[in-house]
Amino acid sequence: MKIEITKIERKTVIIETELPYYYRQDLMSDYSESIVYGKIDEHLHISIQEIKLHDEDSEKYEIEKEEYLQIKDTGLACYFDKAHKSSRQEFEEVKQRCLSFVTQL
Repeated sequence: MKIEITKIERKTVIIETELPYYYRQDLMSDYSESIVYGKIDEHLHISIQEIKLHDEDSEKYEIEKEEYLQIKDTGLACYFDKAHKSSRQEFEEVKQRCLSFVTQL
């Protein structure tokens, strides 16, 4: 029996980039707007996920901070492309919204 399958082969690529590197990933669904904003530094990764639920008209934030030894040993490599590239300004703006959200409690 012959079947057709798709294989994805991993390829190591050396890229030139400046750190800190800022990214964003849109995780939108039918029920919410969800965007992850991240900052990748030499040995530290910080991400802020901003979630706005459509039907409840509410906001939610999730913050993660993790240390790492090498980027290649993490799942962060997927953010180093044009589709995910962001800016310091965009990261700082979501950080301020998150801080404002927390201080209103």
